[in-house]
Amino acid sequence: MSATASDPTSAVRAVIGETIVIKGDVHSQEPLVIEGQVEGTIETGGHLLTVATGGNVRAHKSGHARARGGQDPS
Repeated sequence: MSATASDPTSAVRAVIGETIVIKGDVHSQEPLVIEGQVEGTIETGGHLLTVATGGNVRAHKSGHARARGGQDPS
């Protein structure tokens, strides 16, 4: 994923890549993009959680969630 100044995700520093599968708890103190799969709990400390195209989330979520073509995080 490439970030540019005009890209709203340019501040993102944490990415769960498309080949990653996580079953359990994810805690992040920065914006998080999920391109892979997460099943469990996601806590982003109020930071933005984005599910990218192809991302799949089946989890309890806390934070500001939005979808970008992936499974709706809400």
